[in-house]
Amino acid sequence: MPLVKCADCGTEVSDQAPACPKCGRPIATHVTERTSRRIKSHVLGAVFLMIVGPITCMAGLPSHAGGDPNMYFSVFGTLAFLGGLTWYIISRFRAWWRHG
Repeated sequence: MPLVKCADCGTEVSDQAPACPKCGRPIATHVTERTSRRIKSHVLGAVFLMIVGPITCMAGLPSHAGGDPNMYFSVFGTLAFLGGLTWYIISRFRAWWRHG
């Protein structure tokens, strides 16, 4: 636990402390906000893939009776959905691990 100087009063404070014990200035809030924003963007990207995947699968279905399904759309859509689901689970685990 390295010590950092408080920007207001100059007191040495642990970088894990939520605030300076002398003046009350928040110490660790910026790190939490930055990691939270990054994790939220990862979750958003994962949800996007989980939405686009099934839509792409449906685009590969035959549009009329007797038509040939486009397997590339179906495979890509399935992989996009599974990749998004995996990314979502990993992102939620990381959020839990870092922020409790």
